[in-house]
Amino acid sequence: MSGKMHFRYAARFLEGRELALGNEELRQKQGSAAGEFGHQARDAVQRDQPETGQLIRHAGYTLKQMRQIEVHEPLRQRWDRLTVAERWRLVPYVADAHFSAVVKLALDGLQHKDEAIRQQAWGFVIQRRQAQALAPAKERFLKALAGDELPSVRWHLLTDTPVFDAEKEADILIALLRSDSWVAKGAGRVNPPGGTPPWWPDGRELVVSILAKRKVKRAVPALVNVLAEKGPGRAYRGHAVIPVLGHFGDKEAIPELKRILEAPSDKHERTLWGKDYLHVLAASALLQLGDPAGRAKCTELLKSKEALANGLAATAFAQFGTKDDLDVLGKLLDHEMWYIRRDVCRGLERITGVTNRAPGWEITTENDAPLWKEWLRKNRKK
Repeated sequence: MSGKMHFRYAARFLEGRELALGNEELRQKQGSAAGEFGHQARDAVQRDQPETGQLIRHAGYTLKQMRQIEVHEPLRQRWDRLTVAERWRLVPYVADAHFSAVVKLALDGLQHKDEAIRQQAWGFVIQRRQAQALAPAKERFLKALAGDELPSVRWHLLTDTPVFDAEKEADILIALLRSDSWVAKGAGRVNPPGGTPPWWPDGRELVVSILAKRKVKRAVPALVNVLAEKGPGRAYRGHAVIPVLGHFGDKEAIPELKRILEAPSDKHERTLWGKDYLHVLAASALLQLGDPAGRAKCTELLKSKEALANGLAATAFAQFGTKDDLDVLGKLLDHEMWYIRRDVCRGLERITGVTNRAPGWEITTENDAPLWKEWLRKNRKK
């Protein structure tokens, strides 16, 4: 029977899977046929010819779907005779049915000389990190994250969520913000298509993002050090660091943010987003932190000829403004960009606690702007 014909029958088999599980006689009858089919599906997954790519995907999916029925015995019997590469090709489809064998494969793979195998092993460990059987990988993971791993492999260990130990991993991530860390040096980092930014290959923006997502607020001193790494007010890696400092809400960042405001844009580190970009980021963060210097600079940047800086200043008032900013927000209800008008309406709702909705709408939209203009006209002090 051809491979395509097998998979037509596979579809019919899977439709009756639940029935088979509930009827022992049917299960026994289908188990034999399924075992043969599973055997051939496994063989299809092991092929590597381009013309069989669709066949391989269907075969792998079928193996995964059929794992609750005992169709994997042929694979169990042959597992030790497969090469490591062949086993890894099967892992996505049989990991649940052969978990202990795959765990051993992964733990052994952490020391494999082939970088591709090591990457797959770490990927499995990270994905299945909650499994007790993978606990032996904990210390190896912490050392690898700190730098004791092949350069091209360790980039795959930077994850948004904790793997084994949130606090120890946070300590390592904070240490990776130093200028002499493996992340800062960028060894093994793959060049992006279309060219590299001015700070390449420094990869600390990845660590900054992870610390933000993990809400590691004790990283603030290290983040400020990154900003000042090339000199006070120069805002090194400012596009990544400054918004996080505002989000964390630690006033320890205020002095350096003010130095960035005071420095002329030609003294800032190069960015890809215009001369006013780092100024508006710092002003927005200061406004978020409640410092009046942020309000003053955001007001000034509403007149910027750079559309991005102008829009970010308006957004800062919408997101972080207070009752003291109602006059500014009222003027921004006429902003040329619809999404700015929408954000301003959201900001007014946040500040006043009032809900204004255009007819037919249950969410805040830019169509609410006329209603807010009328509300401000009636409620603002003369």
